[in-house]
Amino acid sequence: MSPLRSTFSAVAFVFGALASARGAELDKLLPDNADLVVSVNVRQILDAPVMKKYVLPELESKILSETRKIVGLLGLNPIKDVTSFTVAFPADGDSSRWVGIIHGDFDVRRLQAAADQFAQSRPDGVAVHQHDQVRIYEDLTHKNQKSVPRFFALLDKDVLVASPSKACVVEAVARRGGLPGKANADLVTLVGKQEGKQSVWMAAVTSAAMKDQLGQKANMQALAGKMLSIGGGLTLGEDIRLNLRLQMADANTARDMRRQLEALKAVAMLAVSVNEDLKDYGPVLIDVLNAVTFSQDQGVVGVDLTVPAALIEKGVQSGKNPAPKVPADKPR
Repeated sequence: MSPLRSTFSAVAFVFGALASARGAELDKLLPDNADLVVSVNVRQILDAPVMKKYVLPELESKILSETRKIVGLLGLNPIKDVTSFTVAFPADGDSSRWVGIIHGDFDVRRLQAAADQFAQSRPDGVAVHQHDQVRIYEDLTHKNQKSVPRFFALLDKDVLVASPSKACVVEAVARRGGLPGKANADLVTLVGKQEGKQSVWMAAVTSAAMKDQLGQKANMQALAGKMLSIGGGLTLGEDIRLNLRLQMADANTARDMRRQLEALKAVAMLAVSVNEDLKDYGPVLIDVLNAVTFSQDQGVVGVDLTVPAALIEKGVQSGKNPAPKVPADKPR
């Protein structure tokens, strides 16, 4: 399993360890073999009060390294040009075949001119392929990195596709032209249950590869094998709200999963309370962990968390005003 896919799986599971509006929809450009989909509503995040207050002033200067690769190749500004993006991972765990669908308001001529100019000035860095009247740009500087996005295609003024695999980009181009899809019906149903207006939502039908990955976590081998799906999301506003739903094989395994998650929460609280490196943030983290609640409805385990604005402000202030360090040679 790729580092990127593992990160998304781990985030979903860890937050799980610890709908509503109109349902989401599975992007028709995504591959049929996807079993894990993560969607990020960039515009909703940028407009969220909590982001405007604490994050936006520094966000553009700290763009994720993966995004910088797209910026460098196409002259794309993710903060201004992108409205949302969706990433899908295949059921077999092949790290070279994930697909990203980026939606926005793109100046096609400007972006293509920038990419073409880059390709002309750096023929050893960028190759340009043509498929069905669509330019596919290949980043040659990362050809030995299996899971890094290397192929990009601007399908129109609204859609950009990225993937480590040229075949995946070509498939997306064909789908744009009307190629019918046969997506996993269980995944389509699960995606439909997610709240489309969330800042981030994810849906995963647990394949054998994902169960094996989750089963490597301590005390989770038996339970991971009986997990059928994970769905939920994160909503940013004045506060931060998280909700996840873990579909287990039956009510008994759901009960066991809930108990295991409650035990992990207790362990996490103890670890935070005794960790000297976290002493500035310890009280805030304890409050956040205390706010995590678990529920069970037949075979479904619910995980919910609301971090209110006052607690967010408390955490920010803790970082700005750390406790004074006590010299190692002096008693506390």
